Amino acid sequence: MRNGSRDEQERGTTIGGRIRELRKSAGMTQEQLAGLLRLENKSSVSKYESDKTTPTPEQFVCMAKAFGTSTDYILAGQVPERGAKLLQAEKILQSMTLDKTLDAAITMLLALRGLE
Repeated sequence: MRNGSRDEQERGTTIGGRIRELRKSAGMTQEQLAGLLRLENKSSVSKYESDKTTPTPEQFVCMAKAFGTSTDYILAGQVPERGAKLLQAEKILQSMTLDKTLDAAITMLLALRGLE
């Protein structure tokens, strides 16, 4: 496997970089992700994130489900247009720090869903 440069990993342009980005966006620690993947400790997650080793196919599927994304995104950075819009909306919601602002955003989303 090609080791991505540190800069590529930080930008999320490698498999490991995308795993790190998704884990952090989910507010998860390496220990928590290791538990989800049934790994003994966080060192395996660290190796995945630094592109030193590659997760198993089953682990890719587990991460995709846990992070609400696709294996295509984790493996190749490919996001369907709808998926890209959903990721953008999720990042906006996660960046909201006031509960009342988040509550208002959720109320608006629920109202929009009713228009479909």
